[in-house]
Amino acid sequence: AVAPRPPAPPPSGAAALAAARRVLDADPTVSGLGLALYSFRAARGGAKRVAVRLDARASPTGSPSLADVSAFSRAFNAALVDALGEEEAGGVEVEASSPGADRALRLPADLARFAGLPLAVTPEPGSAAATTLGSSPAIVTYEGEGQGGPESATFAVADTRATRGPSGKLSAKQRAARFECAVGELARVALYVDI
Repeated sequence: AVAPRPPAPPPSGAAALAAARRVLDADPTVSGLGLALYSFRAARGGAKRVAVRLDARASPTGSPSLADVSAFSRAFNAALVDALGEEEAGGVEVEASSPGADRALRLPADLARFAGLPLAVTPEPGSAAATTLGSSPAIVTYEGEGQGGPESATFAVADTRATRGPSGKLSAKQRAARFECAVGELARVALYVDI
C-alpha cells in the first residue's frame, strides 16, 4: 500500500511576496497602471491565503479601480503558479483589493500626499497631541509641516458633516483654528469618509 501523502506545506510568504512585486514592477499588463504594494499578508498554518492591498499612486484617494485590481489578480495568480507550482498555487486563496476607503496613512510620508482630504486623527492617549486635538479621533485636514519640521504637522478643522455646527457650516473660530502636533504622538491617521 502507498502511504498517504502529507498535506502540502503552506505557501511560502516570501515567494508570494516576490511574485507580487515582480507583477507590479514587470508584468506588461500591470506595471503601467501605477500600482504599488500597500500591504501584503500571507496566512501561516493550515490556511493558504494571501491578502494583497494595492495603492493607486495617481488616484487622489489611493484607491485602484476594479479593472486594475482584476488585472493584478490575474497576473498575480499566474505568477504564483510560476513561483509555487500549479498544485500548490491552486490551493492558495488570493484576495486583492484597495486599502479601503478609510485607509491608514503612513506617517509622515503620506500626510503631504493626502493634504486637503479629511483625516481621522487619533493621538496617543495622554500625549500633548491628545490635549491639542481634543476629541478622538479629530476630523482634520493636513496643512503642512509644523515649526518642528517633518516631525511635526499642522492640521485645520475639516469641513465635514461631523464638524459643522447647527448652521451646517464651520464657525469662524473653527475655520481659523490650527493645531500643531508631533507626528510621533499620533497613534493612527486615516482617511475620513464623510457619510
